[in-house]
Amino acid sequence: KAQRKDEALTLLGALWRDMELEAAPKKDQRYALSSSLHLCRVVGTERALAWADELWDWSEEIEMSKNEVVWSTYLQIQETQGSFDTVNDVLMRVFVERKINANAQMLVALLELAAQRRDWKRAEDLWHILVDSLHVKTDLRARGALAKAYFMAGRITSAEELLASEAHKMSYRLGNDYLQILLILCHSSPTKSNLRKLNDFVDRNSTVKRYGGAQEEWHRMSELVMQLRNGAPLRLRQVLVTWNARRS
Repeated sequence: KAQRKDEALTLLGALWRDMELEAAPKKDQRYALSSSLHLCRVVGTERALAWADELWDWSEEIEMSKNEVVWSTYLQIQETQGSFDTVNDVLMRVFVERKINANAQMLVALLELAAQRRDWKRAEDLWHILVDSLHVKTDLRARGALAKAYFMAGRITSAEELLASEAHKMSYRLGNDYLQILLILCHSSPTKSNLRKLNDFVDRNSTVKRYGGAQEEWHRMSELVMQLRNGAPLRLRQVLVTWNARRS
């Protein structure tokens, strides 16, 4: 599989040579850089990430101007490689010096990478940099991404507390994730308060329209809620329904 991915990079490298980008218009250079960095991020092999660094160094040597999308892709590549100091420096120094605006899309993308690594501390660091220092305006997607980082690291209470105030305006997908959080929380700590949150959330959202797998997940979790209400003994693995829960 990795070999096939690297074959795509070989083809892309040949295209770069054929396009003679050194002499190409700046607009074409930016487009080629953006597309190539995106491919390197998706491929994600060691060779792809190394080539992404080479492309970036080239773009800096020719002083290519870059938009927020290109910067975001570069940051994701560095975050994927674990180059946290580089990411922090770009955000805190380069963005300030070049007057580049960080945004919520960057925040969500970086938090998702931290969540995939189950690294809640890194997720909090990114939140402090982008939200507290760079004043990025957060939205429900950003809170959901931070909650996912907590959830994947097993910090169920932190995830629930972060999303509790947003329970009335969630998308159906985030609603499924929140129900999963509540199920696990009630399984480990079946207090009256937690069970009330669970029951209230299910009752308020039972008529929300869902599609495909999301509807199946909600139906399965709703059945588990009924079993909890009836005092049925459930094992932890039985209440893990969503894809994120089953791989956490």
